[in-house]
Amino acid sequence: MTLYTPASSDAIREDVLTDIELECRALGIDDPPIQKGTDWWLLATALGKLGMVAYANIEARDAATSELTAVGKDLDEIREALGLPVVESSASTGKIRLTVSGTRTIAKGNELTIGGTRYATSKTVTAIDGTEIDIYALDPGLSGNYPGGTEIKFVSAPLGVDETAQVSYSVPLTGGTDEESDERKRTRILNTRRYKSEAGAGTIGHLRDVAMKALASVQNAYVYPGLGGPSSCLIAVTGLYDRVNKIYSRELNDAAVAIVRAAIHGAVSAPDEYVVRTVDDQETDVAIAVTIPDSVLAGGTGNGWLDAVPWPPLTGSETRVTVTSASATTLTVNALTALSPIDGITRIAWWSKEDQEFKTYTVMSSGGGTGAWVLTLDRSIVDSAGVTPAAGEYVSPGMVNAAGYAETWINAMEALGPGEMTSDANRLPRAYREPRPDIESPTDLGALLLKKLVDAHTEITDYSFTYSSPSSPTVPTVNDAPNVLVTRNFGIYPK
Repeated sequence: MTLYTPASSDAIREDVLTDIELECRALGIDDPPIQKGTDWWLLATALGKLGMVAYANIEARDAATSELTAVGKDLDEIREALGLPVVESSASTGKIRLTVSGTRTIAKGNELTIGGTRYATSKTVTAIDGTEIDIYALDPGLSGNYPGGTEIKFVSAPLGVDETAQVSYSVPLTGGTDEESDERKRTRILNTRRYKSEAGAGTIGHLRDVAMKALASVQNAYVYPGLGGPSSCLIAVTGLYDRVNKIYSRELNDAAVAIVRAAIHGAVSAPDEYVVRTVDDQETDVAIAVTIPDSVLAGGTGNGWLDAVPWPPLTGSETRVTVTSASATTLTVNALTALSPIDGITRIAWWSKEDQEFKTYTVMSSGGGTGAWVLTLDRSIVDSAGVTPAAGEYVSPGMVNAAGYAETWINAMEALGPGEMTSDANRLPRAYREPRPDIESPTDLGALLLKKLVDAHTEITDYSFTYSSPSSPTVPTVNDAPNVLVTRNFGIYPK
């Protein structure tokens, strides 16, 4: 049932005046005084304004009491009513690369620091030069996350080990979280509601709850029942992007997975098989076409394209425009258009796959032609790590809200869940991922994903995919991890 909610106080006033008119006519008063300025009109106006206050309060209270819309203290009240505990902030974990003379032993608990954050080695190891060892932050929080290449120092370096080490590029310091976010609380609440009818340890809802309570850096947990046969299942956990350090991976490191695994195995009976692991990132390239306002230079609102003639456009069957080569300030792109950019005017946006953002440049001069445009830009073309574009990366026309589109897209991709683990008819449907993708955490690139752009940016009036590969995560072998899509290249073009 849909409840009636007036659009404004004027609507309430008109409802009141209509009722007055009908009652008067029923009493034989054919022309009641309800025109603007009459006593009835003034009274109805006052009632309309009072009524909207009441409706606003009801709407706010409804939002505060629903787990789908409640935030902050209101959401905590729902969580507490369901008996769900607070999940404390978590500490970051990762690896560091050592500089060692000969062969040396590094004891468990040896302390290190980056800035004001303290770390310790996870176990006793024997190391040579270049060995990477596990460490964890002694202080929980986002401040413990650092990208690969960051310098870290021993408080008291072991004999023969250089005081300065380097955070690993392959396993950087990640997983540190502050207070649990509303969205994560909402996920736990919905999990409890969804699987409320289940009872006992080892059920889907219980396994997900244990995994998410074990460590705050676990974004979500997915269960694949009966994957290895009766009395077995896989629990796959995902992590969040580390936007500060520009680490856009959904994979949790081994130390984090070990904590979740210990929590799961401690909560269920030993005879059953519960495999706990993280997911594998599967990169995807995506290009979309949108209708957004023209530039002010073309008589538009100025909330869409930067230039009067957005360049490069998609021509014919072209689905995206990519870099073929690059140097310090020069790009060669394979745009099929015969229309040349305007020197000193045209602005283009290069998608940095490392930074996951558009970087906008002005074309100072251009050469070449269809299929091989050579562009000299106004400054060096580099990402935050100083790396220039690689062949195959995407170039789009300049957009006023390029940063907003990038952020919304990355947020939408972060909400995707892992795909299925098997297509074996003998294991399905029992082994389908829980919760199912049509209920929570979809797996594929589709219209609902693009709709998130429109919902967040009302200037987009039409949209469609022009290219996506892959658009669904690959189904792995049962012995591998489930795949989750993450963005590699991304482009936006005029529709």
